[in-house]
Amino acid sequence: MPPPDPIADLITAYHEFNATAIDELHEEPSALEFMRYVAKNRPFVVRGGAKGWKACESWNAVYLSNVMRSEDVQVAVTPLGYVALRKDLFHSACLALYRLSRI
Repeated sequence: MPPPDPIADLITAYHEFNATAIDELHEEPSALEFMRYVAKNRPFVVRGGAKGWKACESWNAVYLSNVMRSEDVQVAVTPLGYVALRKDLFHSACLALYRLSRI
């Protein structure tokens, strides 16, 4: 058996912890699968994962505009089109939307 190659081990470990692709799941992961992603700090997308949520049916631009009319929410769009919400406002915005979605 050849001796272990520390460079190969380092490269393997690097790729395990720094994924170049985001895994797509087609159903919710089990608690164990979820924790494996968390432990490796790996992102994933659950396609259709929020399909049954009430917010998917009722939240649209008009609804959010009416609900959040009195809230100050600052956003910034990155060059790649991602939206960044100020962290100090994120919690209050989510809490307000959560409360209103339960009415």
